[in-house]
Amino acid sequence: MAKDIDWVGARSLRKACIVSFLACVGLAVPPSVVLRQILPGLGLLPLFISAVFSLVLLRTRGTRPSPIGIFSADALLLSSLIIAYVSTWVIWSNANGWCYYCNNDSILMLAAYATVPMLFNIFAHGFFVARAIYLHFTGPPQLCPNCAHQIQPRGKSMPWFLRGGESTVGLLADDEAQYHDEVEHSEAHAGKRPVTGITGQTVMDPEPSGDERATL
Repeated sequence: MAKDIDWVGARSLRKACIVSFLACVGLAVPPSVVLRQILPGLGLLPLFISAVFSLVLLRTRGTRPSPIGIFSADALLLSSLIIAYVSTWVIWSNANGWCYYCNNDSILMLAAYATVPMLFNIFAHGFFVARAIYLHFTGPPQLCPNCAHQIQPRGKSMPWFLRGGESTVGLLADDEAQYHDEVEHSEAHAGKRPVTGITGQTVMDPEPSGDERATL
């Protein structure tokens, strides 16, 4: 039996995203309050959304959000985290930035450490996005190599469009419903009978219809 793809991703990595938000609260809030700057505290917003999103995915049972929704959320979180991370370091290194007028080394150190959870979440959501793209390009073929029969539902070529309870191999579980070589062969020769020609070669001759039989 084919194994379903877990579109939630590595569950331990989702749990780590939750823990990283809790760690960033203690690292980002004090520098923002002392320096009276929105950064690095602004990075808590995408981290909070990431933690809530991961918690929802881990706690949900049965029906889950569609994989395309999970992929889109991971991509948006990745973009927002990159913006917050880069903005923090750009403002910090500016000529009028924190390190030029703050003499408290402990606060500066906390502000620097506050970017570590953001960097971790960037790699985490980057992994989820890259994983979804990889699964898209390495998914199972849609056509059977033997009979060229459609083995995946039409209109669902992207693997992440499948729900959590669906298998990525589609209808492969029912071999009789997939391979139609013998069926098509029998249908192609239905109503025909073998006839030996003058050259000794056997060909398929159609059965006479009801009107033809009545005439004969």
